[in-house]
Amino acid sequence: MQDLIGGQIDMMFDPVQSVLPHIKGGRIKALAVASRQRLAVLPDVPTVVEAGFPDYEMTAWWGVLAPAKLPKDIADKLSAAVLEAAKGESFRALRDLGIEPLTMDSGTFGKFIQAEAAKWSKVVKDSGATNN
Repeated sequence: MQDLIGGQIDMMFDPVQSVLPHIKGGRIKALAVASRQRLAVLPDVPTVVEAGFPDYEMTAWWGVLAPAKLPKDIADKLSAAVLEAAKGESFRALRDLGIEPLTMDSGTFGKFIQAEAAKWSKVVKDSGATNN
């Protein structure tokens, strides 16, 4: 961030909650957001899709996970508790930080994780990156 503010680098990608104070303070300019929709905290900033890259989407996400062998009744209780917590005021306050909360049941979340793994595995493979 200091290199961007200081002009040593021309651009960077970073989660909005990390850069929002610098955008609002006028120290950096947001060119686009990587989510499919514009963000409520930056309504005038276009998406990368709007900027001409129709298949682009890159968002950070967080989830609650448990061991695979967790008994179903406990997993269901945990899932219900998380979904209930997501309805609370403090969870909604995340939007002020530029975080757009999404809630999914455990089955949908599992499919989402699989899709993300496939998407980013392809990106890594296509890039030619190796672990050497």
